[in-house]
Amino acid sequence: MSRISYTDEILDNLEASLSPERLLTYLDATDGNREGAIRFHIWNTAVGSTFYGPLQILEVTRRNAMNRRLSKRYGQTWYNNDRAGLSQKTQRLISRTRKKLGNVGHGDVPHRIVAALSFGFRSRY
Repeated sequence: MSRISYTDEILDNLEASLSPERLLTYLDATDGNREGAIRFHIWNTAVGSTFYGPLQILEVTRRNAMNRRLSKRYGQTWYNNDRAGLSQKTQRLISRTRKKLGNVGHGDVPHRIVAALSFGFRSRY
């Protein structure tokens, strides 16, 4: 991999684009070395991106496991069942998800609702 040379102008533009506040942590870690901070930021982004695939699999697996368990206990539309023990926050999340799906013509289909829920979705079960 070739090393990119950063001129002061490029560093100024990158710092302005990313924001000085965002770079502050990286500048602290590199003792104020702007090029080092940019390289550290790029490295950190690359490392973070390697977690995307496994995190996505974890999210889907967790959501589907919850759906299976809740469906078995409360029926396929468990999100409509008050006994499912969903918090108000979770109920709002499901309501927003259902509305968004309805807006794009997908209707109130259980598997679509489950697929559209975010990683923040929770139930006490």
